[in-house]
Amino acid sequence: MAIDYDPIAYEMPWRRNYELMSAGVWLTGATGYGIYAALGSFPAGPLLWIAGGMSAFGLLKLRKGLRLMRLQHHLAGTPLPVCTFDELQSIC
Repeated sequence: MAIDYDPIAYEMPWRRNYELMSAGVWLTGATGYGIYAALGSFPAGPLLWIAGGMSAFGLLKLRKGLRLMRLQHHLAGTPLPVCTFDELQSIC
């Protein structure tokens, strides 16, 4: 199993997850077009093609967004343990 390595690519893992926001917009638009195709007065064929294309873009962005969310979750780690001075005296 080969590891894909791109020496030029750089990913800032602490940035906001714009891919998830973009996926939400694409998938919401696809849902809107799908509903309008079912209930609207325009021909359903072209609207369903548009909804399918928007769904494809939304799913691609969702995949990238979930990958970044998982990376950010693993980078967060566990919280640092903190003890008071009295607890520290009882230990020593």
